[in-house]
Amino acid sequence: MKKITFIIVSFVILFSACEKDDLSGTLDDVLYVRYKNAEMPAYIHGNGSEKIFLIILHGGPGGKAMEYRVGALKDLEERYAIVYFDQRGSGMSSGNYSKKDITPELMAEDVLALVKVLKFKYGNDLKLFLLGHSWGGALGTRVLLMDQSPFKGWIEVDGGHNLVDMFDYQVTRFLEVADEQISEGNSVDFWTDLKSDVNEIKEEGYSDENGGKLNELGHSTEERLMDDHVLDDKDKVSVDFLNYLYEESIIISSVSSSVVNGNLNYLWTTLDYTPQLNQITIPSMIMWGEYDLVIPYSMGVEAYNAIGSTDKYWVLFHGSAHSPMMNEVKQFEQEVITFIEAHK
Repeated sequence: MKKITFIIVSFVILFSACEKDDLSGTLDDVLYVRYKNAEMPAYIHGNGSEKIFLIILHGGPGGKAMEYRVGALKDLEERYAIVYFDQRGSGMSSGNYSKKDITPELMAEDVLALVKVLKFKYGNDLKLFLLGHSWGGALGTRVLLMDQSPFKGWIEVDGGHNLVDMFDYQVTRFLEVADEQISEGNSVDFWTDLKSDVNEIKEEGYSDENGGKLNELGHSTEERLMDDHVLDDKDKVSVDFLNYLYEESIIISSVSSSVVNGNLNYLWTTLDYTPQLNQITIPSMIMWGEYDLVIPYSMGVEAYNAIGSTDKYWVLFHGSAHSPMMNEVKQFEQEVITFIEAHK
């Protein structure tokens, strides 16, 4: 049976009197982080015997943590404890707060509050790693700029640390891939039409509407690239619907996601952490799909070059788009294992 543990988080309450949980078996826990009028669930699954915990920051803004319990991340549960965390205003999170309380800064504080909860329940000697995908890459970067000391390492996967320049990066990469696919004779009509649409968007320039159009186009190209065998589909997985339904209410999750996503639209013209990336000095691995048209890999190169760690790695998945953990499962899993084992 699933163990449900309710934890109230505060920076002034001391937790030293609590007995720590036994981590010798397989973990199947749900913790609730209560911080600044929000209650956010963290689903912990996997092997806690070595006290290695990998915290997953989902995409969005307004995504859902349990969408990530598939592919490489679920496979990693055999070796490590994986923490699937619903961010403030996302998934099954709840609370009594206003829209102004949904900011990257406060959401980063939430993650650091999660760290306190994990250490309180499982012990101060946890070995914590942080992985952020898509929007989670932006949030994870903000967390580390606030406090990187709790973490042994940082893994950014197709992350959005620079939303200001993302539109230009997208347009450039769309046109590159369209020309490449046309020259190879793959779905010529599809790519010709897409190229025309992107050039029209480029001419109009950035707007929330055009940013949304590029995002939709980026996701829509993945099936086409899969059909033409450009993307690696030998071990591709999709969201496990039954597992997702078990952990989360689709209705509640959808309402939460629409609220946080709409409230953070302003970030697409203001958020750029690139000048601050030199402050991140913990071991870091930047992982990207070559055919990601949502957040092109040129942004990954930018992150890798700018990050301040002297122990950093760049991994490009040649058969993946926006989610290499679901396209190239085995390689992704092995890259993460190698990184964690080197820095645990």
